[in-house]
Amino acid sequence: MDKKPNGKRDLHREPWTDDHTLALLRSTVHLVLANRRDIYAPPSLHGVSYNGGNAINQKLQQMLRRFCAGYPGGQGVVDEVVGG
Repeated sequence: MDKKPNGKRDLHREPWTDDHTLALLRSTVHLVLANRRDIYAPPSLHGVSYNGGNAINQKLQQMLRRFCAGYPGGQGVVDEVVGG
């Protein structure tokens, strides 16, 4: 096993690819959607939290779609996570 200049072992390194980016996007979307209760909590959002927070959820998904669209292959990540 090779050691880095700082003496630590380099167990496994591979170049960053678009597959890694997509995995990170999926994880980010999943994490955000899994924590919607915390996102809905601020008093400033109470006025738009009618219908079980559907308006907030739709806006949140729209924002996540725009975020993911900025990365190659990221266009369908939100729908994949929501539908999966």
